[in-house]
Amino acid sequence: MICIRADNIDEIFQALVANGLKTTESQTLPGLTMGLVNQTWAMREFPVRDPDGSRLTFGQCLMD
Repeated sequence: MICIRADNIDEIFQALVANGLKTTESQTLPGLTMGLVNQTWAMREFPVRDPDGSRLTFGQCLMD
């Protein structure tokens, strides 16, 4: 898993969705594996599975 921190997580999420990234429950198909979530560890994040099956988590710290 790779974690990518950003200051504009909502904009990144909206841009990916606007460009066709779909939600999938598959463990192998690329796409969003869930929507934006405010986690209990003070991160707003969403995970994406890439075409190779790797998980990328984009997140923004809520305490900044």
